[in-house]
Order: sequence, then C-alpha cells, then structure tokens
Amino acid sequence: MRWPWIVLLLSSNVLTAIVILSMKSSVFNSSSPQRSSSASDNMLTRQLLHHPSAEKMSHTIEKFSEPILRPLSTIRTTKSQIIFAITPTYVRDTQKVDLTSLCQTIMHVQNLLWLVVEDSDMKTALVSDVLDRCKVESVQLNVYTPPGKKSISSGVDQRNLGLGWIRRYCSNQTNCTGSVYFMDDDNKYDLRLFEEIKKTQQVSVFLVGFCGGMRAEGPICNRNGRAKLWNAKWQPKRSLPIDMAGFAVRVELIVAKPNALIGVDKFGKQSKLGYLESDFLGNFVNRDMVECRGNNREVLVWHVRTQKPRIRYLPNLKRAG
Repeated sequence: MRWPWIVLLLSSNVLTAIVILSMKSSVFNSSSPQRSSSASDNMLTRQLLHHPSAEKMSHTIEKFSEPILRPLSTIRTTKSQIIFAITPTYVRDTQKVDLTSLCQTIMHVQNLLWLVVEDSDMKTALVSDVLDRCKVESVQLNVYTPPGKKSISSGVDQRNLGLGWIRRYCSNQTNCTGSVYFMDDDNKYDLRLFEEIKKTQQVSVFLVGFCGGMRAEGPICNRNGRAKLWNAKWQPKRSLPIDMAGFAVRVELIVAKPNALIGVDKFGKQSKLGYLESDFLGNFVNRDMVECRGNNREVLVWHVRTQKPRIRYLPNLKRAG
C-alpha cells in the first residue's frame, strides 16, 4: 500500500508541492519494517553492511538507496520454508538476457523471495522493468562498489547487503524459516535444485558444473549424506573447497550470527582471493558437518556465462531511433 505525504512549501507567493511516496508496506505481510525517511534509509543500509567484522574489509560502501519491494503474497503459505535467493548483478550487454532467463526459471519455484542487488549507485530502469514483469516476489536493492575494488570483491558488497536485509526482515517476523542461497544471474539451474535447498538443516552442499577447471566440483558423499571427500583441483586444501553456487545456509543461522559476512572469516580477518565461500561457511559448520543434497553424481547447477555479443552497428541503430 502506498501512502502519499504532501509537503507544501511557500516561497515568493509560489506554492510548491512535493509528494513523497513511501515504499510498499510489506514483503509478505504488514509486519515488515516500515520506511520513515531517506535519512533513516541511508542509516539502515549502513547498519546492514557495517557489522563489526565489516570494518576490516577493504571494500567500502560508496552509494546506495532504499529497497523496492514487489510483494506477491499469493505464492507463499504461512508455514512454508522460504528460499531467500540473493542475486548480485551489474550493467552489461547481457544483463537483461540473464535476468529474464533466471526469472523464467524461478517463476516455477514456490515460496522463493528474490533479492536482486545492483552494483550501482542507483536502481536502474532495466532491472526495475524485469522485476516488474517477473511474477516472483522480489526485493530490489543497490550498492556501488568502486572499479578498483571489484577484482578482489566482485559481488561481495551486494551479497552482504542482501544478508543484512534478510536479517532485518527476519528480526521483525515471528516465524522466519527457510534457507539462503547465492543465486548468480548468469548461472543455470535445474528446478530440482530448489527442492533440495528447501531440505537444508544447517548447511547443504551440491555439485557445481563447469567449475574450478573441472566438469563438476564439489562433495563426494557417503551413504549417510556427509561429504567424505571433495572433488576439487583449485586450492583443494580450502576448508570447504566449493563454489558460491554450491551451498545453502539455514536462514536461522544467518540471523543468529550477524557478524558472518562474505569477505571475512569467523575471526574477522579479510578473506584471500578464492576463499570467500569457505571463510563464510566457517562461521556455521566445519567440513564434517555439511549435508550432501541431491544425487551425488548429478549436477543441478552450472557455472556458465552468456557470451558477450559482438555489436558492430549500434550507431546506425541509434540514428534509426
């Protein structure tokens, strides 16, 4: 529901009306936190991103703005497990293709909340248009990461902003259950993956296709559903040699450990390149505690990338309107 507030300013006998529209009152219901002002939004975003551990991270938050919520409460029942899917995204030629493809996949998944976090100092019309058309409950967020920091922290600020939003949302709910999954917009997903994510008890792990220089990287599981070995060639001595697309975490654990962030380990030390996943998961479990989900030999998510198109005649298209 939108509530207009009209502020009237008188200056030199000129009446100026400024209409400020607040964000929609709820993601799922009226108990979601309300937005009071742009100043409080900025303070909230700083609070979401700057936990004590975050002070030791090299990448700082430059610009951000308040979230846009698109509720479709008919897709959720009150007792269901929610998948909180966090998708960092950035401007590129194939961005709309990737987001549209992902939307049309997760439209078939029940009880999924899609958090799309732009690497931008403002929300873009392209992403807004995709989410407006996508029949998936979504939250549109944005936070800007400077170019010089992207090489070691691509998507880190965006994922952490998503985690902060989830923590704040769940702190205002009486029953917030489900799992958190980092769902990149250029990967490809089998619908069965999301059913496996819903089974997560603490931290579940999956094989990821075309990852780490291999056809599939991830756990080799025993009959009890525990990872006995890890099929990984790149930095195999990592505590959990896994890709960002290869795990899900119970949302209750995320809320219970507010200092758990992407980019720092459980001791607050900045992660080295390639250790983002294992350092993050170290806040919750060790190697022997993760749960294998899905068929041990079947890949349900693929680490792929849309080929960058060769655009040669853009000036002609611009002249044509």
